[in-house]
Amino acid sequence: MKSEAHWARLAAYVHAPFFTLVNDEQMLGDSLDVNLHLKPDIVVLDEAQRIKNWNTKTARAIKRLRSR
Repeated sequence: MKSEAHWARLAAYVHAPFFTLVNDEQMLGDSLDVNLHLKPDIVVLDEAQRIKNWNTKTARAIKRLRSR
């Protein structure tokens, strides 16, 4: 079940400004919505050590992001 915060983020993704900042923990649950609505041109990962191990949940969520 999606939380109220998730629906608020989804609305922000649909009406996104020129750039959007999203933290890696949001990507755990939102990566598919980001792909569908934001369709990012570029993704910048700060604190890349969080995805250094490609078997973590965070790394798998980041890998689900698709480029245009």
